[in-house]
Amino acid sequence: MKVTPLEIRQAIFQKRFRGYDKEEVKAFLFALSQEWEKVVDENKDLAYKLDSTEKEVKKLREVESSLYKALKTAEETSAHVIDQANKEADLHVREAEFKAKQLIEEAERKAEKILQEMKDKLKEIEINYKTIEHYRDDQLLDLKNLAEGILHKIEKLTVPEPQSVIS
Repeated sequence: MKVTPLEIRQAIFQKRFRGYDKEEVKAFLFALSQEWEKVVDENKDLAYKLDSTEKEVKKLREVESSLYKALKTAEETSAHVIDQANKEADLHVREAEFKAKQLIEEAERKAEKILQEMKDKLKEIEINYKTIEHYRDDQLLDLKNLAEGILHKIEKLTVPEPQSVIS
């Protein structure tokens, strides 16, 4: 049963012979109604605060939920970004390795080509050297023959021929 402060103030009791002092009962009921009014006001105040607090808790829970979702999304995003970065780094490493391999192969081909050109030049120089050697030998032989021929002619010119004695 709900009793209001006003009902306490307006309470009427039946009169009896030798009952309580009316003024004293009224004073007590008045004091009781004031206390009751304070309790009711305090209860309303607490109910309002409870309602406000519940609304605040609800808002905070919504914020918490949003933060949790945002955190979860951030974690997923960061994991995705890290995964993508790792994949991209792996791709860059593979590309760099591939390019390095190509450069090495190209350098080896160029070195092989240069080496082959040098070998060909060396053979050409060797052939030219042998040709010059043969030419020199031929020239020396020709000079020797020429010198022998000249010496032979000089000998013929300087040595008198035996004269026949005609008498």
